[in-house]
Amino acid sequence: YAIYRGYRNKKLANAQLFEQKQLIQKSATLAAKSERKFRDLYDNSPELLLSIDLSTQNILECNNTLLKKLDYSKEELIGTNILNLYHPDSHELARKAFSQYLDEGHVHNAELQVIKKNGEAFPILLDVTENIEEETGKSYTRSAWRDISERKKVEKILSHTNEALEFAN
Repeated sequence: YAIYRGYRNKKLANAQLFEQKQLIQKSATLAAKSERKFRDLYDNSPELLLSIDLSTQNILECNNTLLKKLDYSKEELIGTNILNLYHPDSHELARKAFSQYLDEGHVHNAELQVIKKNGEAFPILLDVTENIEEETGKSYTRSAWRDISERKKVEKILSHTNEALEFAN
């Protein structure tokens, strides 16, 4: 009987171990699926997203939307100082936005000019919030650029239309 009880306990322990292994595998599969969903949402967001290291002002991460819009590869941008992506006419505004971020912890709708790899400039609205990495305590930004090129074109047309109307009166 003692042999049977030992065999039964071992069989029960093996069954529990198998069940735990299945739960771990299922959890890992769900975590991987969640990571893929998050990565897709980040990489293909309609906004141009990037994270900046506060101590160096270098780019830590960016999404595919930003890469496509600026015509850079990820390898070309990661580690680049963010100021290099702003048009020289926007450098002072970018510095002010960074100062505002340091003072207030966020920036909302700062209007700046960004330059593509080919030198072409386009207008953006900048939004920035802070994130602190739990493991290291290191601070970095969560930044979003919204391309406002179309809005600027419409504003220009409206301005010309208003001028023409005023001239006509």
